[in-house]
Amino acid sequence: GPYKDWVDQGHGDLSAMARSKSLWDSELVASVAFRPQRCRPSKGPWIDSTFEAKDVNLAYRLYKSSASIKALLIYFHANAELCTDLEGDVQKFFDCGFGAILCPEFRGYAWSEGTPSLR
Repeated sequence: GPYKDWVDQGHGDLSAMARSKSLWDSELVASVAFRPQRCRPSKGPWIDSTFEAKDVNLAYRLYKSSASIKALLIYFHANAELCTDLEGDVQKFFDCGFGAILCPEFRGYAWSEGTPSLR
């Protein structure tokens, strides 16, 4: 029909979305689904670093209590947050018995390399 003809003529992101394997591969969908924030590692009572993933370096922040570590919490933040946004809540997790909180980042967030995706 007319819509398919319009898409086939190469009209912007809709054409790319139509050619992609799935809707989740589309740059248009990713631009709406993700709002990656950037920041740099900083000094404090935590450890900011990276670990090597399959094809990128991903950022993380590790919060450690002064007590012995009996339990580790791995905290995956929400889409609009960063690992650095957890500072105000760390003590609550320590009070619950966690001795360390590891907050890994997603691709493209904080100081992580790469581009966010749903895959």
